[in-house]
Amino acid sequence: MHKKLLFLLYFIQVSQAQKLKELKELSLPTVAEELRQQSFWRSFLSCKTYVLTP
Repeated sequence: MHKKLLFLLYFIQVSQAQKLKELKELSLPTVAEELRQQSFWRSFLSCKTYVLTP
């Protein structure tokens, strides 16, 4: 369970890093939307952390 979770978090981080590399080719509204989604993921993960920790 924990290994799957860690892999999922790692996968999210890698995909976010990949998206950040592509941001310079995107328009500003898309960048703003991307940042909004990232902050959503951060708040989502932080509020779920206490549930995931044993």
